[in-house]
Amino acid sequence: MKGQSLPRPIRRKGAKHTPEVQVGDLKQALANPVDLHRQAPRVPKAREMVEQIKIVGKDSLTAADQAIYEGLLAGAREHGLEEAGHRIPVATIKSFAEVTRTDDLVAMLHRLATTYVKYDIRDEAWRRRGTLPLILAEVAENLETEEAEVRYSIPKAVRELMMSSSSYAMLELAAFPRFHSRYSARLYQRLALRAGYTNGTRKPWEIEPKKLAESLGFTFSGAFRYPDFRRNALEPALRDIGSYVQRFRVSCEPVLESRGRGRPAVARLRFIFEDTDFVPPLASLKATPLPTTVNDEIKRDLLRVESTMPSEFVPDVSMISRLLTHLERRGYGDNSGTRAFQIWDAWVAALDEAFSFESGEGLRQDSPAPQGDIDLCGEVLLDELRDKGLEPTLVAWAEACEQTGRYMSRLTMSVQVHSATQTREEKRVRQTKSNAAHQLEVLPITTRSEYRPHMSALCDPEAFPLTTDLDDRPLVPSLAPALRAVARMTDLGRQRQTMINLLSAVAEYDLEKVASIARAILASSKSTSEIA
Repeated sequence: MKGQSLPRPIRRKGAKHTPEVQVGDLKQALANPVDLHRQAPRVPKAREMVEQIKIVGKDSLTAADQAIYEGLLAGAREHGLEEAGHRIPVATIKSFAEVTRTDDLVAMLHRLATTYVKYDIRDEAWRRRGTLPLILAEVAENLETEEAEVRYSIPKAVRELMMSSSSYAMLELAAFPRFHSRYSARLYQRLALRAGYTNGTRKPWEIEPKKLAESLGFTFSGAFRYPDFRRNALEPALRDIGSYVQRFRVSCEPVLESRGRGRPAVARLRFIFEDTDFVPPLASLKATPLPTTVNDEIKRDLLRVESTMPSEFVPDVSMISRLLTHLERRGYGDNSGTRAFQIWDAWVAALDEAFSFESGEGLRQDSPAPQGDIDLCGEVLLDELRDKGLEPTLVAWAEACEQTGRYMSRLTMSVQVHSATQTREEKRVRQTKSNAAHQLEVLPITTRSEYRPHMSALCDPEAFPLTTDLDDRPLVPSLAPALRAVARMTDLGRQRQTMINLLSAVAEYDLEKVASIARAILASSKSTSEIA
């Protein structure tokens, strides 16, 4: 198996935007609060669902109910909106919404299913009007296995809106379970829709307080009183949004108008947006203090790396320590010394992979596949370095790794040479080691149905994935007959361990050890045949 040659999904320039959930692994994010925060999934919501669908009748939804609804919508989009029904493990949705009791979840689904919305939507050909429940859902529990799942369906009209809209708000899914006010999710979606406009088209959003109150479902008896709305709905929602939304900041200014005698009245509310995607220069941040041992270790490694890689691609210790500060401010983990070396080592590994990819080799097979919309790797990483420079590329790469978990370690602690004059032999050695490491990861156990065909492929000298890419001959002369002998072994446990020993030796590129193991295999095979 030569290098994993992908159709370069990591070259994303000019890619057409589609309304998909932006996340590495949505199931994992929903099931684990740590992954939810780390991956920070963003989900698209049609503009019509934000602004043109209104609750009619009783509205008793809580902040947690709305979090459940958004989680189920995200799951349906990921699963496929063409499907009429969807399922999600009860444990997963409870973890996402921070619900402890299944009975509470059942009650929340009941409130969602008995909440009706009215819509009146036009397009070029049709006007559609109707009243629908938000969702149809039940909790199904297997009495034998005790497994439980939520089975739910979204009305067809809503699913069609989700697929056909021309405008979407990108919502931060992790914010919804943390909202305390029932009005936070509703205001956030309206703000997110406008915050998603480009700087050239985005303007402060102005709306009359009473209209905003009605759109958020804030009820009042008698005349509308702005102080009541501000105290009970607007301010709690803005506090939630300011605390838990990461992509933008918003401030609200009352616009006063004089209406005769007395104090001026609040005629409109003006919402002003500010992006938080702006990354301050690392030099403006305080460096995270690193232990002396870590500081010295990175400096020593830095000297070796600078001699083999372009110096403009190599960060110094100060930049790494300030990057830790930046990541901590963005809410990504701790800023320990161990973490500093992990980031340094992963950056060197990413450069190594990128240069290999540019030279025509594959991506690392012992690491997760990159998330095409998030990870910076391969040619894209080098293009960003050449176009934008080290600091912004390093920051973007680190933030992407925090979301997807694609932090790699170098295959060996020795520094790989990357230059235009790198020899074919050096590239072959690195690829061979990578292939062997990958095969160690994916080797099936003997009880799996795919074990025998997998082992048969490994033992074929002509198709053996660890042959040289110069002439497809085994690494050492004795390897081909040794592989045939491994293929004839009847003790599957011994066969698998023998292959592990061979792969481990090749992953270290210790050819003497490979030859020694091959000779031992042949000697054992000869002894066994003589006894037989």
